[in-house]
Amino acid sequence: MIRGGAASARKRTAPGSGGPMGRAFNRFWGAYCLSNFADGLLMTGLPLIAATMTSDPLQVSALLTARFLPWLLFGVAAGALADRIDRSRAIAVANAVRGGALIAAALVLAAGHGGIWLLYAAMFVVIGCETVYESAAKAMVPTLVPPGRLDRANGRLEGGRVVTEDFAGSPAAGVLMAVGAAAPLFANAGGYLLAAAVLLLLPTSPAAAAPMREGAEPRPSFRRDVAAGLRFLWSDRVQRANVAYNIATMTALPMATSVLVLVVQQVFGVPAALYGVFMAGSAVGALASAALTARLADRWGRTRVFAVAMAALAASLLGLGTTGNPVAAAALWAVFGAALTASNIVREALFQSITPNRLLGRATSTRRMFAWGAAALGAPAGGLLGRIDLQLPLLAAGALLAAALLCYLPAFRRAAARAASAEQERKAPEDTDPRRPTDHE
Repeated sequence: MIRGGAASARKRTAPGSGGPMGRAFNRFWGAYCLSNFADGLLMTGLPLIAATMTSDPLQVSALLTARFLPWLLFGVAAGALADRIDRSRAIAVANAVRGGALIAAALVLAAGHGGIWLLYAAMFVVIGCETVYESAAKAMVPTLVPPGRLDRANGRLEGGRVVTEDFAGSPAAGVLMAVGAAAPLFANAGGYLLAAAVLLLLPTSPAAAAPMREGAEPRPSFRRDVAAGLRFLWSDRVQRANVAYNIATMTALPMATSVLVLVVQQVFGVPAALYGVFMAGSAVGALASAALTARLADRWGRTRVFAVAMAALAASLLGLGTTGNPVAAAALWAVFGAALTASNIVREALFQSITPNRLLGRATSTRRMFAWGAAALGAPAGGLLGRIDLQLPLLAAGALLAAALLCYLPAFRRAAARAASAEQERKAPEDTDPRRPTDHE
């Protein structure tokens, strides 16, 4: 039932408001959740398998190096590819290749062969495919939802990720380890393959699936596409600042989590069988954050939400670096999940708003190339610090995040103001609610 034209229009278009998201988004969301279930199995299962092969913090942390290195090597090219081809098919093919690679690795482990180098290789191949998957998937989101609903769409994606990856995939990996080291990898492959099938059998709309090309101009060369993405980020002050912040945060977070499997078991006293359950604790805070962040951003503005979230993220790592109590650690890990989720939602929606869709694949992948390239260094740094003291990487990461927030906050405020203006321009005049606070007020 319609209740008042202008008020109803404002309610439908405000970020975080209700209303249907559309069949195309719902189909995409289903495949996205299946992929995240597989991610949860992978990111918990591989460290657990590695911990059965070695107790050396540096060797365990090298798994994260293998996770982030593909972004440094292939990130920009993957983004250019995502801006040139059918994006829904690109993520389906990427998932199919991931599934095949993990089946091969699981068969080798089941046969009693392969050591920690097999785990490194499996991680490298899977994340190599993820460079295409993530670049295409993030670029699809703005084409799947109505204007003004990016916060809500990203919140729903993050909520689905939390449930499937943290609540389901992460604990399931610990349970499957009791069956055998290969079991999480077989289940992991199944998740990726099923997600690929969903995207192939339930195609999204052409506008959402294919990159946006303006006019009928000839397609530029692949190298020019790559160069255009780099120029776009370098020529924009706000985008440059965001890249620098990504580098800082993605140095800190892998540093903190690279030896977390050892911290949880040796410092907090959590048995290996419950490691996945402990890791799923962050999902409690993350799920609540995914449900509330869009509303909080609509009420308080993205800048305030981001600043509080990042401050809490730094504080949670500092707390984890100073406690030995498993209950306190679980509570801090939940805060970590909530804060990281909130900051991801508002930042993703913000930069989707201020980046042209025809460049969004390249912009996303280039940011990740620099950030995850830094992560490939942050992870072994955490391993080296862990050799001194297992909690030292957590303390160093918390301090780095706090410093990065102070340096980046003015640039984020400018980006939020620009995004608010862009979103208002896409709305009809009668849809604008003058009472809604903006980020620059």
